[in-house]
Amino acid sequence: NMAAGASYQAKEYEDAAHAYDFASRYADAIGYLDSSMVYNAALCYEKSENYEEAAKKYERLAEVNYRGSTSAILASSAYRKAGKVDKAKAVIAEARKSDPANKDLLLELVNTNIDAGDAAGAEKAIADAISTDPENKQLHYTIGTIYIDLGKNEEAETSLNKALEDIKKLKGRAQTLQAALNQIDSRDVDRLDVFLPDAVEDIQLIIDVETIAQKSGMQISDIKAGSDVEANQANAQSVAVSGDDIGSP
Repeated sequence: NMAAGASYQAKEYEDAAHAYDFASRYADAIGYLDSSMVYNAALCYEKSENYEEAAKKYERLAEVNYRGSTSAILASSAYRKAGKVDKAKAVIAEARKSDPANKDLLLELVNTNIDAGDAAGAEKAIADAISTDPENKQLHYTIGTIYIDLGKNEEAETSLNKALEDIKKLKGRAQTLQAALNQIDSRDVDRLDVFLPDAVEDIQLIIDVETIAQKSGMQISDIKAGSDVEANQANAQSVAVSGDDIGSP
């Protein structure tokens, strides 16, 4: 749909949403679900801050398991932005029927319970999320930030310290990243996938947790990332490429 794409590129998101929506309805009329058009319509509705309409489109995709749990999470998030917390919880509940141990769905359930003022429900979802992957440092970091939102600083401190238990290993990986970056020709972008994804995430995790600790006064483990990690992060970011790709989450 060239008109929709042109509107999107021009940041005329409401016009783009209507164009993609029209295209999807045309497909409906001939008995075909054009999932990419529905997704693009949802994305543009969300960008135009029509969150409820975006949520309805994402929910339709969730019903056919488009992109796994992603559509359900996007639908729930959009419903929350629209102030429809009950609908958000219903979407996640439905998605969890077929994938009850999905930690991303559980983390979204935490968010819906927080928005609903259900602290007990949020903590239950946190416990369930941890049980799915107890050694996942990024998960413990995420949960630590959620505990901060709940005003539970002691629990937050425990989770953030858990996230940093293997920080010495992460620091070593940061040094490995630096060595790898020094050998990569800037024109050889394809080789970056070999070195960057995990290491960049780990470096950012260290810096994020230390920043939270400094702001909150928490007693985080006495292992510092150091300037070499920050320098490596800067180097990594200098070669990272990001974009806004219509049709991709």
